[in-house]
Amino acid sequence: MEVPVSRDQVERSHRLGPKVERNGKARQRNVITRFNTESVRDRVYKARFNLKTRSKDGHRRVFVNEDLTATRGALAYRTRILKKEGRIMDCWTVAGKIMVKTKNGLAVNITTDAELSAYGQVSTV
Repeated sequence: MEVPVSRDQVERSHRLGPKVERNGKARQRNVITRFNTESVRDRVYKARFNLKTRSKDGHRRVFVNEDLTATRGALAYRTRILKKEGRIMDCWTVAGKIMVKTKNGLAVNITTDAELSAYGQVSTV
């Protein structure tokens, strides 16, 4: 990602989930990292787009996402469905906020299902 991060800028980092699946095979596990400052977190989060253009190093399926609460994660999932259905232009998260780009180009912060329903009902949940 070409973002310099030193060990003292990381408060905690660890893998999630069990080491093996039920059938006994090893699997890739997600890693969660907590940074000491928001500025370091934001630099890493913004640099995640560099991963899309990198394939020469063999890391094609690497993603950097925010760790959202269950409620916000479900709401973000529903916004992605509306994007796939073409009801909104784009959606993303930043600093735990769920943002939607409307068809008229406005960026709107979505905090509840009621606010999201202004753009249509989610057909599949």
